Amino acid sequence: MKPIPGQITLFEYFSLGNRLRREGYTNVYDKMPEHEGTVEVIDREGNRFKIMAAMSFGMMVFRGKDRGHDICWWRYPS
Repeated sequence: MKPIPGQITLFEYFSLGNRLRREGYTNVYDKMPEHEGTVEVIDREGNRFKIMAAMSFGMMVFRGKDRGHDICWWRYPS
């Protein structure tokens, strides 16, 4: 059976990145938060927590107590 042009595979549908995008998360390599404030993040180990996004030296960075490293995915709290 030939796939329809533009159709995604089951692997692509169930991949972590696509699943997180459906939940409203954005990858930090695609786009950073546009303004400072609290955001929900997921780190490389899959831990979910809220952290502060702030401007530092002209770049948006994530700041938090004992956190702030290996942030991969973020979204504004709902």
